[in-house]
Amino acid sequence: MGGNRVDGKRLGGRFAALLGYAAPGTGRHLIIDGASSSPILSDLAGLARAVNELVVLIGMTALQTVAVQIPLELEAMQLIPAADEGGVSVVAILSTSHIALHSWPECAAFTLDAYSCRDFEPELVTAWAAEALAMRGFTAETWRR
Repeated sequence: MGGNRVDGKRLGGRFAALLGYAAPGTGRHLIIDGASSSPILSDLAGLARAVNELVVLIGMTALQTVAVQIPLELEAMQLIPAADEGGVSVVAILSTSHIALHSWPECAAFTLDAYSCRDFEPELVTAWAAEALAMRGFTAETWRR
């Protein structure tokens, strides 16, 4: 049994550090800011399916996936700020954390935030985004946590 334990639970990463324990980081956090003019960026059901496929691809378990479309009409009715250019948000709650994808079809852009206390391969996620979202350019940052 590796790692530090408090009350029988393993501590890792920053939580161990906050409590004064030294432990190696656990998990990974990846953020991709991508460019795509694919129609999937405005397809609520399509993006939800794609995110669920990503969950399986990286070997995680989704407990629930929620998808919401934010119509541009809300901006015209001044119900959302003008900076909110509509789009789709999909959040998969994982047994190990989350994947959130937010799209802005009018801007041909999306952002993907994947965090899990269990490690995964960022390259798999980037390759998935290139194919599933027709990503044509991106920046990515990843952290060990």
